[in-house]
Amino acid sequence: MPHADETLTDPSLADVFSACVRETMLRVWCSLPARVTAYYPPGPDSVGEGRQPARVDLLISLKRAQVIDNVADLKAGEVLEAPIGDELPDRLVAISDYPTIPRAVVVRASAGDGTMRLRGPVAVGQCGVALIASRSLDAWATRSGQVDPVFTHAHEITDAFFLPDAREGPAEVDDPPSAGLWSDDATCGLAFEPGEVTGVAALKAPTVELGENPAHHAARSEAVDAALADLKARVAAVPPPLDPSAAIAWGLLVGVVSAWSTPSTACTKVVIPAS
Repeated sequence: MPHADETLTDPSLADVFSACVRETMLRVWCSLPARVTAYYPPGPDSVGEGRQPARVDLLISLKRAQVIDNVADLKAGEVLEAPIGDELPDRLVAISDYPTIPRAVVVRASAGDGTMRLRGPVAVGQCGVALIASRSLDAWATRSGQVDPVFTHAHEITDAFFLPDAREGPAEVDDPPSAGLWSDDATCGLAFEPGEVTGVAALKAPTVELGENPAHHAARSEAVDAALADLKARVAAVPPPLDPSAAIAWGLLVGVVSAWSTPSTACTKVVIPAS
């Protein structure tokens, strides 16, 4: 099959068919690496008939090359392909960005049970893969279910899903010490360590915030601090007994209470909303 920039001096009918097939293939969008330029959270659609999913605008992370006849044919935003070495180019190639993919539907990662998935805005600059649908997504994205495509076009770049976090090599970071959901600097993560805690995910972070009804009760450090300070003050205010033996025992008790510190009593790494 001839390439797009090859010139055939005496093409056969098979060569012509092959060139037509290749040209058709080049016009069929499938998947491309892309980068987010804008994020739109879920909400009502533009005509108020339904809700739209989270969407992003995408810039394809590849340049487009197109052969032109004259330098005057360059369009705004296009530049000529640089020659290799000292050789003069035998053709003029215009280099430019692909058109922006508007409002691509964000694919959220989940466990597959339909009840929990990763949520939150997609950051501008986030890399990923743009997956081009074979038919229009307009009706499906806002109404769901089995719908008739609004338009009859196929493999249009405007009908795309976006799968976040497919990174190029220079933007990738080293793997964390264990499998799980980790920040890029590996200082905070939700780790799964079968060798240490079988079947249980261990959350490793400077602070863990629980809901109003935590499964395991944990003491709030500020509440324990206040109660302990009050106890120490009350004990210190009680006069020692007159009996010498009892006074010695009382003094030892006062010393123990005075030396009692919060870290041995309260959890300082768990935050619980005040009741």
